[in-house]
Amino acid sequence: MIAFKVGDNEPAIILKDTSKFPEAKPTIWFVVEDVLEEYKRLKAKGLRFLSEPFPIHTGMAVEFEDPFGNRLGITDYSKRKNEGIRTGDKTVAITKHGITQNIPVRPIKETEGFIPELNTANLRDESERID
Repeated sequence: MIAFKVGDNEPAIILKDTSKFPEAKPTIWFVVEDVLEEYKRLKAKGLRFLSEPFPIHTGMAVEFEDPFGNRLGITDYSKRKNEGIRTGDKTVAITKHGITQNIPVRPIKETEGFIPELNTANLRDESERID
């Protein structure tokens, strides 16, 4: 995936290997508050989706085609909300012991109690400390 920044938004160009995804088409994505709710609402109005909603790195997504065969999708940032990430936040992906977490870049004073259930024991190795 390739992403680029435009203002406070971060649109993405997703390149799919057509040997692995033979049905791949250019897709225009729309961000919605809740994919599952929009999926139910649009399906009740007769829209036919290409699949059931599926989880992605940032939340949920689902695709459909318009009457002309153009591929469209809806996505949400529900995982970002669960992680306390606000729209427009810059983030950094940190991988530790095989687990990747998106962490917002904020002043240190704002991060106190940011993730109450986060166990910080053994979060850093001694070799990562700066004295």
